[in-house]
Amino acid sequence: MVLLAACTGSAAPGTTVPPSTVGPTMTVTQPPAVPPCLDGERAFTDDGLVGVVGEATGDAVILTAVSWTSFPDCESIVVDFATDQAAPAVALGPTQIRLLPGPNIVRIELPDSVVDTALADVLFEGTIVSRAYVVSGAGGLFLDIHLAAPASARAFALSSPGRLIIDVRQRPAEDPGAPTLGRDVVVLDPWEPETGYPITIAGYLRKDAVARLENGDDVIEQVTVEAPGYPWTEFSLRFAEGPLGVVRVKLETADEILEVPLVAR
Repeated sequence: MVLLAACTGSAAPGTTVPPSTVGPTMTVTQPPAVPPCLDGERAFTDDGLVGVVGEATGDAVILTAVSWTSFPDCESIVVDFATDQAAPAVALGPTQIRLLPGPNIVRIELPDSVVDTALADVLFEGTIVSRAYVVSGAGGLFLDIHLAAPASARAFALSSPGRLIIDVRQRPAEDPGAPTLGRDVVVLDPWEPETGYPITIAGYLRKDAVARLENGDDVIEQVTVEAPGYPWTEFSLRFAEGPLGVVRVKLETADEILEVPLVAR
């Protein structure tokens, strides 16, 4: 903290200037030399397993909040939890964090004890972090943090209250692509237009959808995908064969049609 003072008049050597003769005082707070999301010795990971954090046994049952803070050169995500009595959790159980560099996603596989969520998705629109989705998958709930650019990540857990911290920093790399986003459907795979048979379409949705593989005006194959309910539901489907060249997959819900253009090789 630096105090800047402007004095009116002058004083003889050795004379103490009374407070009444000191002009307005301004407090200047300097930003930290190193932002919290870069501070410390925890290493960042560019690909694959970021870490397994948390205690062997935790009391976190409900995901209650996902917050975001931006700093120079990095951004931080904080995930909060509550017990089954709606009190702040003391500790988070075993939690695995992975970086999926293809679709630019940090995936947080929540412990088995976390079975409920107070939110389905959050929009951030940061330089690095863009949004988050809470998804019900075959192995339980997971939280996907979507990144706006290739990034490195690190993670750690805190206790009392039990919370998860994810730090991300942008890294120089070619952006391989991005998920196809709709209001009701998010397609993670494929994230690049060129693909081959069998074509796998994977992601999550929050409403029942009909998926169609189309070539021009022709519908080659049609599959129904169900979304049991809140929050988002993971899905994966395959089109075993079809025409080569330019095709598209359309996923139609009651409220929207999401189109994924592809080139089948």
